[in-house]
Amino acid sequence: MEEQGLPATVNLFISSSRKNFAHRRAIRKTWLRFLHPADSSENQVLSPEDRARFTVRFVVSRTPKNSGGAGDSGEDARLDAEAEQHGDLFFARTPEGYDKLWTKALEYLEAQLQQQATQPSSPSSSFFGHADDDSYVRPDLLLR
Repeated sequence: MEEQGLPATVNLFISSSRKNFAHRRAIRKTWLRFLHPADSSENQVLSPEDRARFTVRFVVSRTPKNSGGAGDSGEDARLDAEAEQHGDLFFARTPEGYDKLWTKALEYLEAQLQQQATQPSSPSSSFFGHADDDSYVRPDLLLR
């Protein structure tokens, strides 16, 4: 899986409801640790070079309709804190809802393509993958 002699890169984006803090925490504590081990003594499934080939982002809706309304300020503050702590959230400007998942995915992909077009020095992705926040992903198998 190489492109022009360069190792392939994988951009994995995970659709997540803005209220699914526990789902995102579980992912970070389970399979995402393959990519971001807590320390060097932890069992290393992937080499540092292979871990560097992955980008993982949680795609979360954030629109005026589902953000900033009555009762949402605490949730917005938690999302802001989570984004600052982990640096792995992408806020989509699409409404929340199962029937709107495709719009979140489309917005994320458009943003990635726009970034690659306007910032040629940023690493481009060879492959994009999608998962839901209730899925278990094996990053090691994606590189085979």
